[in-house]
Amino acid sequence: MKSDFFHFAEDRILVEQLRLLYGNVGSSVLPAILVAILLVITLANDSNRLGLWLWCAAVIVSKLYSALHARRELAADISRHKLHRQVGWLVFIHAVDGAAWGTLAWATLSNTTMTGSILVVSVLAGVLGNSMALLSPVLPAFTAFTLTLVMMLASKLWLMQAQAYEALGVASILYLASLLGQARNSEAAARAAIQLRFDNVSLMKLANEARQEAEEANQAKSRFLAAASHDLRQPIHAQGLFLDVLGRTPLTPDQGTILASARSAWLASGEMLNALLDFSRIEAGVVKPFVQPFELQTLLHKIENDLAPQADAKGLVFRLRDTALRVNSD
Repeated sequence: MKSDFFHFAEDRILVEQLRLLYGNVGSSVLPAILVAILLVITLANDSNRLGLWLWCAAVIVSKLYSALHARRELAADISRHKLHRQVGWLVFIHAVDGAAWGTLAWATLSNTTMTGSILVVSVLAGVLGNSMALLSPVLPAFTAFTLTLVMMLASKLWLMQAQAYEALGVASILYLASLLGQARNSEAAARAAIQLRFDNVSLMKLANEARQEAEEANQAKSRFLAAASHDLRQPIHAQGLFLDVLGRTPLTPDQGTILASARSAWLASGEMLNALLDFSRIEAGVVKPFVQPFELQTLLHKIENDLAPQADAKGLVFRLRDTALRVNSD
């Protein structure tokens, strides 16, 4: 397993990470422009006005280009064979954006009040925090932005040659380390969520395939039942004809009893065959239930004809009590 800081996921996951970042960029453009203009209005004085307006223009151009690039990439659909080139271009774009924001410290800290300095550091800290949600899906882009901005801020603070500013510079480096750790965790969480989504899609695909296979197997079973039932009808029908012919011949009482049992078995076989056909028709949606009242004794009599010989063979007494009840069913 790779232990380097930047661990690229497989292509399809990286595509979704890029798409997530591109979708986030557009929402940050207007707030960034408004903040930049507000800072110029608040911090401008005779010594830094030109530099602040140049800084503001650089931030606006950087943000507009980032948004335009993100929209163009989303519209063109992200190409898998250019993924790492796109990541490299994002690193460059956001490194420039981080440098644009970091220039604010160089344009203001030497010629503003303590309140102004606090405002500048607070705004830059807020920009860094906001970039966590926007850029952390692609860790190299976030790292380029934060590293460039913090290095420019920290270098300016150290050059102020004041103990408080130097301590603030050290604090900014520690803040950078904290942000990078959180960003790595955030990227890992985004990657895991994307992987989970792909896994869910794969499971749904497998479930659909299994369902389709089950439906095909069920259809094959229905076709088999229909074909087998059709083929079995002929010998059963022939058996009935033979029993009718046999019934017209002189028979002893014992032979008549056996013939009656044979006819009952023949009728039961025909009914079982019809039941098989009914099952296949019901599964195919051809047969609909036809509910009507019928006498229960008729059904019990059929059961008696089927089970009484088996009970007699085992030395058991099989008895059914006659009933006049009627039931409502198919």
